[in-house]
Amino acid sequence: MLVKSLNICDVEQVLNEKVRPGLRKHGGDVQVVGFENGCLKIRMQGQCKNCPSAMVESEQMLEEHLRPEFPQIKRCVLLTDVSDDLIAQARAMLKL
Repeated sequence: MLVKSLNICDVEQVLNEKVRPGLRKHGGDVQVVGFENGCLKIRMQGQCKNCPSAMVESEQMLEEHLRPEFPQIKRCVLLTDVSDDLIAQARAMLKL
């Protein structure tokens, strides 16, 4: 099966329609940083930038909206300044 290359403009359109409206309600946003080896790299912005709960929930939400639209995306990775320990605590609190 031939998988075409990922068009970032198409990804941005899906983000604008399905992801950003919810994030903006909380003062947040996302920025596509790059795509490499099936991994879409995204950075959180605004109020969601340093929130460990937002990191955990947003990663799931991004994959749920983007992977069905783009089979080239094998996983979404959030680039963050939040410590791995704090993210692990958020996962435990959210029971993920």
